[in-house]
Amino acid sequence: VSQIGENNKLTIGLSNLWSKWRSSGEIPERAPKDGYMEGRWGTVDSFQSGLTSRTNANIKLITDLDKNLHWQNEAYYSHYTVDLITNFTFNYYFPTSGDEFGQHENRHLFGYHSTLSKTTYFRNTSFNTDASLGFRTDIINPLELEHTKRGLNLETLQYGKAQVTNGYGFIDENIRSGNWLVNIGLRYDYFNFYYHNLATDSFASKLFSGLKPTVLAGILSPKINVVYTFNPTFQTYLKMGKGFHSNDVRVVIAQQGREILPAAYSTDLGFNWKPVPKLYLNAAFWYLFLESEFTYGSDLIDQPGGPVSPTGKTVRYGIDFSGRYQINDWLYTGLNINYAHPRCVDAAKGQDYIPLAPTFTSTGELNFKFNNCWNGGISYRYLHDRAGNEDYSLTGKGYFVTDFAFNYTKKKYEIGISIENLLNVKWDESEIEYTSQLKNERAPVNQMSYIPGVPFFPKLRIAVFF
Repeated sequence: VSQIGENNKLTIGLSNLWSKWRSSGEIPERAPKDGYMEGRWGTVDSFQSGLTSRTNANIKLITDLDKNLHWQNEAYYSHYTVDLITNFTFNYYFPTSGDEFGQHENRHLFGYHSTLSKTTYFRNTSFNTDASLGFRTDIINPLELEHTKRGLNLETLQYGKAQVTNGYGFIDENIRSGNWLVNIGLRYDYFNFYYHNLATDSFASKLFSGLKPTVLAGILSPKINVVYTFNPTFQTYLKMGKGFHSNDVRVVIAQQGREILPAAYSTDLGFNWKPVPKLYLNAAFWYLFLESEFTYGSDLIDQPGGPVSPTGKTVRYGIDFSGRYQINDWLYTGLNINYAHPRCVDAAKGQDYIPLAPTFTSTGELNFKFNNCWNGGISYRYLHDRAGNEDYSLTGKGYFVTDFAFNYTKKKYEIGISIENLLNVKWDESEIEYTSQLKNERAPVNQMSYIPGVPFFPKLRIAVFF
């Protein structure tokens, strides 16, 4: 960070990440029970692994044009690579050679945005206006999916290059008058999707044959938020808005622009309350409607069958509650409880569950911080059982996991110990439905597959602050 004159502040950031791993992958529940692997910590395909790197650079300039007028400009660039070997279904698609797949991606992404912020006053009312324009471009070459065995390429299933450019602009207005705060915003996004298929003699070459390689789409997203502060201890709010989400560029081209920017409509009604000075409470009722739900396995183009139809319209509603309490000068606690009712709109009752959508979650913590630099605490996270598939004939199992931390923190350094899964409970990091066929099985089985969660795991941490 550098101050340039009296009115300009320049910030430059550089970072790099590199990671390599070997994983067990998703394991069918029957695999350890039927002897295909030794216990839940084994693996069916030991060649599942990954390698990724990311290099980032950004530069931001904030200029004070006037006392109440500020201009922010930021440009950024990132180079990302990933090589991934996975095997979810084993001998289902390819009974002889196996269903191991290799994915490779080399991505350059860059963008720029410029925002003007101005504050004006009229009597007892203030108007804070943000107006912004920007873009982001992702260039991916190659974007590749291979059928592999022991990490070696047997057949190229997908191979191409892609480019996605998102240009956008928005205006955001905050109006404060007395006890009222009104926030109104409008954003427009325009997308240019491009995918050039370079694969030959594969299902992908047939999938994209005769299709236009470019799809254009735009969407308008408004919002309005109203906050009313009754007094210094109680505040209520109503928030409403429209957003969207997008899919893999290959699916966009395969669908020729159909349902590629489905809208999301949401609303929140809630309050913030401090009934006593050291207690803070928040509760909100919320509702979310999606024009099209993108779910893992139903929309990703990561299997030989290619893209399939989106899940369709979905609705969720629920209530969130959180509380914070300062017990004394050195001890404080927090609690979050979240309930949701997620369903597919167009499906028949009993067939309308959204796979793996959470229904009840909770987190909590009890922390301490002494004046002599000692600090730490204990925390938990809870996830209730939820539907593993559309008719709830399969279950995604929940868990209750506790973590602990104890640190000695100074201005220039920190030394600490943390323990993940303090009580050493059996839990799964992730679960998902797959139809898979293990070696020597006569028929495929539709079942939940899992990645085991971390067992009791103490770690020593040493950090240096610059």
